[in-house]
Amino acid sequence: GLTADEIRANRIKLAVEYSRKWSVTVVLKGAGTVIANPDGKYYINSTGNPVLATAGSGDVLSGIIGSFIGQGVKPLKAATLGVYIHGMCGDILANRSHMQAGYTASEICAEIPLAMGQLISESGCCLGYKAKQSLGGD
Repeated sequence: GLTADEIRANRIKLAVEYSRKWSVTVVLKGAGTVIANPDGKYYINSTGNPVLATAGSGDVLSGIIGSFIGQGVKPLKAATLGVYIHGMCGDILANRSHMQAGYTASEICAEIPLAMGQLISESGCCLGYKAKQSLGGD
């Protein structure tokens, strides 16, 4: 296997390779979370901070992504949207208290409605009833 340092040094390349090899959408969490798709597309998330480096944070992220997939959103869009919202939750917490650590996964979860509201407001996108159409679901 690879060491953590080797993975950090080759995040995009490894995410794309793994995505292609297994025909899955890959989310490689960390500073600048990488989302890769089997077709070679990849995205680097611009939201988030060290607040998200806490036990259970990955579970929160998986839940956000899974909730979109459960609504029929395609995996790549669900992952990019989920990662962005997850990062926004960390940004909201850090901006509110100016702390970069010490939060729990439950506190991150509590910011999901605000983060989604901000995203909807900024993008004009409806994430409720029209989620399948506006996010590319079937």
